[in-house]
Amino acid sequence: MVEDPAQARRQVIAFVAITLGASFALEGLMIARGGITGSLRLLVLPVMWMPALTSFGLRLAFRSGFRDVGWAAGSLRYLVIAWILPLAVAGVAYALAWTLGGGALEKPDEAWLRTMTPTRAFFAALGANGTLR
Repeated sequence: MVEDPAQARRQVIAFVAITLGASFALEGLMIARGGITGSLRLLVLPVMWMPALTSFGLRLAFRSGFRDVGWAAGSLRYLVIAWILPLAVAGVAYALAWTLGGGALEKPDEAWLRTMTPTRAFFAALGANGTLR
């Protein structure tokens, strides 16, 4: 835990600069190469995890430790809420979008799905448009 305000400020500035710089660099590379295709798909996870990776790295670099992170599982009540609440919010958002005509669901291109294993094609079709027809 950082007790020196100047040290905390340096850590926050370093976190923001490294996270944004690295994320923008990787995203810029993907955009410059025409999107998330081929081997560039491997960059999606590092971009997604950039804040966590930066945090881990800075905690090690600044010798802050991990005691103040609070990685305990917590009570069952809060774990259930953590699982149910996002599903409820997404359900309401999707229900409103579908009811008000804000979203159109289309079946993915079958030629694209045939290039995958059956399990991967199922989840790709499900994730691509939210439903299978």
